[in-house]
Amino acid sequence: DRNGDGVLGYVLCIGDVGHNDSKARTEGIRRALGTWAGSTDPGVVQEGSITIAGKTLKVVELEGKAMTGTDGSTWNANAATEAMGGWVTKFADQIDMVVSNNDGMAMGAVEAMKAQGKVLPTFGVDALPEALQMIKADTLAGSVLNDGETQAKAVYALAVDLAAGKDPAASSAYKLDANRNIRVPYVGVDKTNLDQFLKQ
Repeated sequence: DRNGDGVLGYVLCIGDVGHNDSKARTEGIRRALGTWAGSTDPGVVQEGSITIAGKTLKVVELEGKAMTGTDGSTWNANAATEAMGGWVTKFADQIDMVVSNNDGMAMGAVEAMKAQGKVLPTFGVDALPEALQMIKADTLAGSVLNDGETQAKAVYALAVDLAAGKDPAASSAYKLDANRNIRVPYVGVDKTNLDQFLKQ
């Protein structure tokens, strides 16, 4: 609550609104912040609340937006730069943090803030090497690792089991959920655990 108004206001760089990863990340963000209103569509949110250090704050998604480039590309960092420039003007000190469904858009948003002399906590997804360096330099607050290495190991183990005629549900190398999907947990990355990811 940077301006002391009792409201945690955030903006959301959604990316491709129709993409499954974008939908899952948008839903997860909104559920965590209490703004989930049953849809991942831009603008379909409710007021939420969160308790931080014993203080309960109202949470408001000021705006969520698809990030589509002029060429039609999605998850577009330049579109995020442009959107963030507009949000800084439109919402001014109401923005307490920026949340992005990937690091590229988060980095685009940071560039727009720098150009306007603003620094806001910004979070992305993917834990790209460039994003990790920005976390180290305190220009990005955090990212989330979409753990491709563990995903690959699980797919390999599944393929070996299937080739051997084994029941995938009986494997100890991975666990199938109720829909028979393998879910690999995301890993939050910030200053507290950054070193273990910089070494990789």
